[in-house]
This record gives sequence, C-alpha cells and structure tokens, in this order.
Amino acid sequence: MSLNKSNTLLFFRRIAFGFLMGGIGVFACSEMVGCQPKAPELAPTKPPEVVIRKPFQQDIQEYEDFTGRTEAFRMAEVRARVTGYLEKVHFKDGANIEEGAVIAEVDPRIYKATVEKATAIMLQADAHLKRLTSEYRRAERLTALKTITQEEFDKVAGDRSEAAAMVEAARAELALANLNLNFCRVTAPQSGRIGRRLVDPGNLIKADDTPLATIVSIDPIYASFDIDERTLLRLRRLVNEGKIQSAREMDVHVNVGLADEEGFSMDGLIDFVDNTLHPGTGSLRVRALVKNPNKILSPGLFVRIRLPVGPTHKGWMVPEEAMGTDQGNKLVYILNDKDEVVARRVKQGVLQNGNREVTEGLGPDDRVIVSGLQRVRPGVKVAPKWSEEIGGKTPEPAKGEGKLQEKLATTNEKSVDAPKGKMVDSETPKGQTNYAPNPKGIQIKEFPQDKSGKQK
Repeated sequence: MSLNKSNTLLFFRRIAFGFLMGGIGVFACSEMVGCQPKAPELAPTKPPEVVIRKPFQQDIQEYEDFTGRTEAFRMAEVRARVTGYLEKVHFKDGANIEEGAVIAEVDPRIYKATVEKATAIMLQADAHLKRLTSEYRRAERLTALKTITQEEFDKVAGDRSEAAAMVEAARAELALANLNLNFCRVTAPQSGRIGRRLVDPGNLIKADDTPLATIVSIDPIYASFDIDERTLLRLRRLVNEGKIQSAREMDVHVNVGLADEEGFSMDGLIDFVDNTLHPGTGSLRVRALVKNPNKILSPGLFVRIRLPVGPTHKGWMVPEEAMGTDQGNKLVYILNDKDEVVARRVKQGVLQNGNREVTEGLGPDDRVIVSGLQRVRPGVKVAPKWSEEIGGKTPEPAKGEGKLQEKLATTNEKSVDAPKGKMVDSETPKGQTNYAPNPKGIQIKEFPQDKSGKQK
C-alpha cells in the first residue's frame, strides 16, 4: 500500500517538473525573440515615370481594307499555226519577250515544197491565160470581119475568163503556202514574260492545238479583290446620299500594299466593277489597274487593297501604343490633376500612320499616357514626362513630390547599385545600418561592425 502511494507521488512530481521546464523554455524563447532588433523600414520608392502627350488633330481619310490577287493585264498561250515536228526553241524559260520575237521553229521542209508546187501551178495558170488572151483578141478581129460565128467567139471569151479565174486560184494557193511556211517560225503574240516551255524539240505538235508556252504582260498589271455584301450596301447607300461618288462615274484610286511591307507603296485605278455578286461567296469582284514599271509584281501575287471612302475630315488622334483593352472595350490611361492614373473608355476610329482616331471619350486637354503602360494601374501616382514629339516640357512635380525627392537626395551622399548587395556611405550614426534607396524594393543585408565602427 505504501509502495503504491510513493509511486503515485513520484509520477505527479515528474509531471509538475515537466510543466515547469516547459514554461521556462517558452519564457526564454519569448525573451530571445523580443531581443531581436526591429526590421528597418524600407525607403519610399520613386513614382514610376511615364511619357504623356495630348491628343492631336490630323486629316483623316476613312477607308476599307481588302485582300486581293494580281492578274496579268494580257495573257496569251503560244500555239503553232501549222502541224509538224518542233525543230528549235529560241527562248529561255522565264525570260522577258518582245512582241514579234521568234520563240520556236517547226520543220519547214514540207511547207517549202508546198510553196514551190504552188508557184509552179501559178506559172502554169498564167501561161494558159496568156495563150487564151491572144486567141480572144484574134477572135475579136475575125468576128468584126464576119469570118467566125458569134458562137465561136463566145467560146473563146469563156475559156479566157476561166483561165483568169484559175490564175487567181493559183495565186491564192501560193499565198497560203507562203503563209504556212512563215508560220513555221512561231513568234510572240505580245510583249511580256514567258513561262517554261511545254514541248521539247522533236515532238509532234498540232496546228492551233498544242500549247508551247504562256506569255503574260506585267506592266501594267491588274489587282482584283472582292467586296463583301455589308460593305457593298454601305458604299451604295453613301453614293445614294451623295457623300461619295461611284467608280462608274469618276476615277477612284486605291492604295496597294505587298505582303512584306506594312504600308502601301503603290497606287491603282479602278477600271472594272462586276455587275453581279458571286452567289457562292456573296461578294462583288472589283479590279484595279496598277502601274508596274519596276516589274516587282507578278500575276497571282497576294496584295492588300485600301479603298478610300469619302473625303478627308479632321479628327483627334493618339498613338496606337496608347490604346488598351479591357474585356473587349477600348481604353486609354490619362492623368488627373494629381498625376494619378485614370482609365478612360473610348471609341476608336481608323488607324492612320501608326496613330488611332478617337471618336469619343477624350478631350483636347487630356494627358494621355503613351509609354510606360506596363508600370501603371488606375489610382497609381506617376511622374509624367511630356513626349518630345510635340516639343512639350516636363510638368511641375505634384504637391509633396519635390520634397520627397530632395529628402531622398540628401539622405545618402554616396550610393551604389543596390541589387549588387554593396553597402553605402551615409550620415547615419555609428552602429546603425543605412539602406540605399532601392527602386526594386530589395532589402540590403546588414553588415556587422566592430567597436571602431568599421565593417568586418
């Protein structure tokens, strides 16, 4: 019994000792934590710098953009006019060809023989005509003397007329034979650029059937594009209202741009507007004639077409990089009188030379942020700087901002780049740590010092 009591007392003593030691440990830890020095406050950061400018007026030309393809002004498939074996090819694939240049030859021997035969027939017919002409003149004299009857004279006159007709037929056959002989030399029907040869020498070609090559003229050149139904209806309503004129009534110029350029380096003139819409695409085919003196355009090339709509008008513009988007809504960031960022929803118009027209939402005196947008958000105070494009001056600092900058400038006499982790000299008392102004908010590590105040 006494043994059990002693064991119980020993157990409770151990529990009490454990609680006592735990309390002492907690107290010691709290005292150690309380002795740690308080983390120094970071120096205030400099407001982000942004570039601003006011909206400016500019002459604006409304337009519609389309995509199109170039087409040859003239295209011809070269075919031989006679049947025979191809003997020679006188052109280089892809070369420029002048009209009338010989590009191929067909074996002419058969056609030379035909010409010689037709010449012989022509001579025979001519000799026959001369003989009958002499008989006709003699018959005329004999008829006057009543030596021959009228029936005999009519027969001689008829034979002479038949001989004259045979001469004309022989002359025509000779002309045809000479023409076929000339057709053995295949010439270019137009000036332009020839494609690859489609038939090699030694092959049989049929007259007016076998194509030898294709020639396209590329100066000038066509640029064709399709106008969709909605745009077509809008343009026709503007024509009916008298705001624009139809391309069928006046010359309408378009701008032409290539795939490797941002702007439009060429000019064209609309020369054809189709009379029906394509039922499959619901679009109207329009064609413009474009001058191509430097031969940079070829048929089938992709081009961008800009069709001006109506006369120019004045509008307020801002740089395109100043435009932002918020859930499908266009906006710009402007500054209020306290140099705080404010988001302003706007309605945009056409893009012209890198500037965007703003039809609603901006005033002429609004200060629009055009650079540094990644560092701002609504409500943030910034340090504005006028854009040099308009020759503006940097505005005066906001109230309290100049004092803050002066204080930061006088606090530290010498400073180095904070991200490198180097210490700075300052006027702070010995034994304390000084922190250089750090625009990135990076805290600099404190270095221990000895009794003399030097860093270890």
